[in-house]
Amino acid sequence: MRMEDVGTRQKHCTELLDLWNGGLFILLSKSECNRTEREKDMIEQLTFSIELLKKHLTNIASDYHEKFYQDIIQHLPKNAEEIKDENSPSNRILS
Repeated sequence: MRMEDVGTRQKHCTELLDLWNGGLFILLSKSECNRTEREKDMIEQLTFSIELLKKHLTNIASDYHEKFYQDIIQHLPKNAEEIKDENSPSNRILS
């Protein structure tokens, strides 16, 4: 995964987190005695989802393994024709 991909994923998750926090704020702003059962369920679900998304956001950066991919790329042949695809029909033994 490239660093740009990590940044894009983090940006989208942060935007989603902001949206969910806004929805939760609106639901919590309503007086507790005036909340419907559906609104109470939504508060519970949003709270759980927000916590889960926060954990995911902390793990996004750790999913990025630049050194691992860099090593793979460094070991590729310089000439693209030297790269063999084992599943390619030209590499199969015909009987």
